[in-house]
Amino acid sequence: MFCWDKLLSEFRKKDGEVASKENNSTKSDRTEIERDYDRILFLSATRRLADKTQVFPMEVNDSVRTRLTHSYEVSNLARSVGTRLAYNHTNLFNASLDDDFIKRNLPVVLASAGLIHDLGNPPFGHQGEKSIGKWFEDLNEKDIHNDFINFDGNRQTIRLISKLHILNNDFGLDLTFGTLSALIKYPVVDDDDGNNNDVESIKYKKHGIYNSDLDLLNDVNDRVGLEYSHRNPLAFIMEACDDIAYSIIDAEDTVKKRYASFNDLIHWLESGLSENPKATREEKKVVKKKFLSMSIRKIKNLEKKI
Repeated sequence: MFCWDKLLSEFRKKDGEVASKENNSTKSDRTEIERDYDRILFLSATRRLADKTQVFPMEVNDSVRTRLTHSYEVSNLARSVGTRLAYNHTNLFNASLDDDFIKRNLPVVLASAGLIHDLGNPPFGHQGEKSIGKWFEDLNEKDIHNDFINFDGNRQTIRLISKLHILNNDFGLDLTFGTLSALIKYPVVDDDDGNNNDVESIKYKKHGIYNSDLDLLNDVNDRVGLEYSHRNPLAFIMEACDDIAYSIIDAEDTVKKRYASFNDLIHWLESGLSENPKATREEKKVVKKKFLSMSIRKIKNLEKKI
């Protein structure tokens, strides 16, 4: 069984290097993990997600998702799962752990991870990652580290909140180790040859930490009770909510963009085909002029059922 009082650690990097939390005279009605969510919500990097596209680039229709609206939805789904776990599955948690602590902090740490999970993604998503990596590769300099050639938004997220965003010290956003741990989807790094030093971590598709941030990963793991390359169980939940959000919402945006009708979507789901059937020009007219609003209502109902 996981040690949940460690996994939901309220310890911050600043606590260890500047002053202990016990000596902090400032009292708050919020838990430290609740403070994390508030910091993330008001972060300028969070607002910048509004200018990053989710699927459709250079979109003029403001009802089609951006990275920001996608992140809100992932955050909401993750919070809902956390609430259900905290209230309906108390047998999962340490018997010695305060019930109110779990009910307050578990939903919030998942909401925070969902809100921040795409923060380091460049514009144009994975294509943007490839473009940045190609730029570094084309420099053809021997000292360019593999971290840059295989640029990844997950790594950049950790870098952004732990180093690049400055409050009034050198600790970045200084999130709790509990929140940081739940956020790290790929808790491994590349070595200088672009390979991973840990055999067990081959199961991960990506490397989620820059080599320069390895000390931070080790500090977080020590505090929350995880070994190197072992993912926090809450990271699995956050990633599942990400998958649920984009797989369902992308379908709605496809209908809104008139690339397919609601019936196309249902037919694709029922048949298991990898592509929607091609529509004739007349059928496209029907979808565009008569059935679009009806399709949106139908797909919203479908989303709720799913």
